[in-house]
Amino acid sequence: MNEGGLGLAGRGDKKCPLDIVQESSEENNGIPLKLSEWMNHIGYVPKNENLRIEMDTGDKVCCDQTYWSVDNHLDEKTQQTFVLAGPKTKWSTNSFDLQKSGEGYKFVWCPTHDLGACKLYSPECNDLGIFVDEKGVRRLAFSDEPLV
Repeated sequence: MNEGGLGLAGRGDKKCPLDIVQESSEENNGIPLKLSEWMNHIGYVPKNENLRIEMDTGDKVCCDQTYWSVDNHLDEKTQQTFVLAGPKTKWSTNSFDLQKSGEGYKFVWCPTHDLGACKLYSPECNDLGIFVDEKGVRRLAFSDEPLV
């Protein structure tokens, strides 16, 4: 990775919700991540498991909106779907996975369908990569080039 770790930033003049962004400096490791909703007693992060991802800010940010979530609306200006920080919700709406990609790992988002008593997880997942906006902010978004 040629840039830094992951952090949070507003979009345009909006302070909340915050987008998940990649820091512009290799020296900035970003905000630590908490991965949960899997059998965390096993001692490692499994790949190909549904994960809930939280930015471990240590502070209240935008009314506790620190969990990764997919923006339900395509950004009209950029034609991108961004990953943002939202409140803790039903985990099926925040279905992220960690998958092997070459020599590293990538995050993907896999849509789910709530069928009442059970959840149907789609095998069709979207890679998450970096979209650089007009101000040079590196935003996490659906991408054909995954961030590995």
